[in-house]
Amino acid sequence: MRKLDKNTEALKKILNWQLEKYNLTIDSPEILGDKSWYRHYVLTDDEFIKWKDYSIGLLRSYLRYSKVGAEKEFMWINLCYGLISEKVKSEQIMKKVKVYVAGKLNDMAVDYIKNCYKMIKVAKTARNAGFSVYVPCIDFLEGLVDGEFGYEDYFDNSQPWLVVADAVLLVPGWEKSSGTIREIELAKSKNIPVFFDVESMRDYFDSKKSDE
Repeated sequence: MRKLDKNTEALKKILNWQLEKYNLTIDSPEILGDKSWYRHYVLTDDEFIKWKDYSIGLLRSYLRYSKVGAEKEFMWINLCYGLISEKVKSEQIMKKVKVYVAGKLNDMAVDYIKNCYKMIKVAKTARNAGFSVYVPCIDFLEGLVDGEFGYEDYFDNSQPWLVVADAVLLVPGWEKSSGTIREIELAKSKNIPVFFDVESMRDYFDSKKSDE
């Protein structure tokens, strides 16, 4: 086997070791279709130590690296393809921008369900863009179980989430909702920025990051 082929095979073995706990390999569709796959999976500190020992051992035995050479090669592999640690993942979660999704809900039964659909679709777009979202219409499920929820029960539960949000994202049709107008006024009183679409919200927070 040529040296290049051995290098490729060794790298595959090293990367697959990380993914084994997820029942994946680097040839899995979930991995092949995601250029930043290594950002979405986690190794514990103990798992990282085991992976490092395995990788250095493989580099030394299979590719005949020296100890120092294997350690340097592992550093590059970890830098390029290493899964994130639990600590880093936790920090990323804490740093996520928290978005309150606001829009018209209160309506006749059929239209209420349609409004929930619109709100969840907008929220999904925000989540896919990397934001953490609070979706008020999800409280509807709690109301179904309780059976006695009134309008203020829903509104009063959602407002504490709004005041700790980093942003408010409006769902199209919000202009017809007196509740949403109240929420916008509350957000502005707390200096929480209000956005009409995910793109402008993302641009805003991207520019804030670049200024830091």
